[in-house]
Amino acid sequence: MTLDVAVLVDEPAWRAALPDIEPRCASIVAAAAPFLDLPRSFEVSLLLCDDAESQALNARFRGQDKPTDVLSFPALDDLAE
Repeated sequence: MTLDVAVLVDEPAWRAALPDIEPRCASIVAAAAPFLDLPRSFEVSLLLCDDAESQALNARFRGQDKPTDVLSFPALDDLAE
């Protein structure tokens, strides 16, 4: 299985709270991967932002003008096994 985890830390408070945030995120995704029905090669991109950014993204993509903990955008149709 090939796993690529990209982490963008857009809010400095994340890094202040968890200085090892990138490897921690990669470790969490790697631990969950065997329990999911995923292709042999896949990528996960994570954006760690503040409430204002999550609210803007939630309003843009889901029409919900409020902050949210998680937004997900599956792209499995674009991946080949």
